[in-house]
Amino acid sequence: MLNAKNITLLVIFVLLIVIISFYLSCMSFTMIVLALRKKKASPIQATNWFLWKFLSLKILAALIVLVPVALVSGIVTLFFFLNGIVGALSLVIFIIAMIVYLITIVLRLFFALPALFLEGKSAVGSLKQSWNLTKGYLKKVLLVFFVITGISLFINSLVGQPLYGTY
Repeated sequence: MLNAKNITLLVIFVLLIVIISFYLSCMSFTMIVLALRKKKASPIQATNWFLWKFLSLKILAALIVLVPVALVSGIVTLFFFLNGIVGALSLVIFIIAMIVYLITIVLRLFFALPALFLEGKSAVGSLKQSWNLTKGYLKKVLLVFFVITGISLFINSLVGQPLYGTY
């Protein structure tokens, strides 16, 4: 039954899932850093140390992606109100431009997370470093991206597929 109490519980449950998922994601990166540095620090303390930097990096990256998309979406909506044909044409151009923009931004910010965790940089510093590292190397970063994605898909098919049959 859909009532105020159930909706409130659903919102609380979803928020808890998001917060716990975010914290565990940060913890997994922290555990990798601790293993690479061969430190015997407490995983919870190390995760807490990285948590705010990780959160600020995610917020900044989301703003870098979403603000231009929102601005251009507003312009396209304005074109629809002015003229339907111009709006439709601008929508097609918008979709193509946003695909190119999103691919470029994802590739340019590809190394921000390793810079944050491995080098201990701030959120802004890791974004700057990732941007500078990928300048002029987008094709190579795209290749690395595809190799990592391919390896992940391959391992998932080896490990995940047999597990699906057990349920």
